[in-house]
Amino acid sequence: ARAVEGDRAAFNMAGEGDMIGFHVKEEPFKLGGEDGVDVIGVQAGVNSAIKLRIKYFSRNMTYLELHLERASSLPKMDAGLGTCDAYANVIVGHYNFRSRVVKNSLDPHFNQWFRMGLEELKDEMECRVQIWDWDRFDEDDHMGDAVVKMPREKLMEVGGLDGSYGLIDSEGTDYVKNAKGERSCIHLKFEVYWAAEPIC
Repeated sequence: ARAVEGDRAAFNMAGEGDMIGFHVKEEPFKLGGEDGVDVIGVQAGVNSAIKLRIKYFSRNMTYLELHLERASSLPKMDAGLGTCDAYANVIVGHYNFRSRVVKNSLDPHFNQWFRMGLEELKDEMECRVQIWDWDRFDEDDHMGDAVVKMPREKLMEVGGLDGSYGLIDSEGTDYVKNAKGERSCIHLKFEVYWAAEPIC
C-alpha cells in the first residue's frame, strides 16, 4: 500500500471510508472466480467486492479511536427541501478529520471511525466536532460545535467514553435547536488502546 499511495497509506485525513486516520488502511477489493473472471453481483454489471481493513499497532504508541455515529435534531438549512447536507470536522490536538457528507437528512448517520496515534498523553484532551451544512454553490454553513473533555484518569479507568453531546452555536452562547425546540446533538464513542510500553 505504501508503494502505491505513499504517506496516504498511513495517514488519511478525509474520505468516504468507514475508518480513516493513523496506521489504518481500508480498501474494497473485487472478487474473482477460480477462472480469474470478476464475480458479478445480483445487480447486472456491478462487480462483487469485499472490504478489508488493516490496523497497525506500535508498541510505544497509544491509539484513540473516535466513532462519529450520528447527529440528531439538526436545524433546517436548505430552504427548498427543508433538510440539510451535514458533515463533520473532528479536531483532536493536531489531528483534523473531515467526515463524509450525508445529504438530505436532519438526523444524519455518519457511522465513521477516526483513528489517532498519541505519543504522549495530556492530563486532559479535548475533542471538538464541528457540524457543517454542505452547499454546492455557496459557502458551507457552520451549524455548531460540540466540545468533549477527555480526562486522562477517566480514560484509564473506563477505557473510553460513550455519549450524546449538545451542539453550541458559532457564537458559543447557546445550544443549537431545531424548529421544534429540540436540542441538536452529536453522538460519539471513544475507545483507547494503550501502549504496550509505558509512555509519559
